[in-house]
Amino acid sequence: MATPFEDEPAAGLFPLAPLCGAAEFDALVHDMVVEEAPRVFAVVQEYGRRSDGRIAAWGMAFREQTQVICTEDGARMILDSPERTVHRFSRRPDVTVRLLWLTFNRTGGVALQEGSADPRS
Repeated sequence: MATPFEDEPAAGLFPLAPLCGAAEFDALVHDMVVEEAPRVFAVVQEYGRRSDGRIAAWGMAFREQTQVICTEDGARMILDSPERTVHRFSRRPDVTVRLLWLTFNRTGGVALQEGSADPRS
């Protein structure tokens, strides 16, 4: 027996008329993706006074939560905010933690912005 998502994904599931034309719908979907996309950041640990450093984790900040994946062991955390990430990785007095936010542009380029909070908020 075929599932509803084989052959014709919307067959029988959404019998409503289209909201708009294909181009306008694509523009609406693209805007939604840009608006809802999580912000990506690196958690950088600096040892001493620039003696050494590493990327300790990568994070994604969603509207309601922040998800973090440690680079060393793949451990995952779900936190309330990116600021909590800084706290979690600042356990030693000789380690400075900062967040570097990645901003992707339409041509595939990446820019970095430093800060402990999401620069979009």
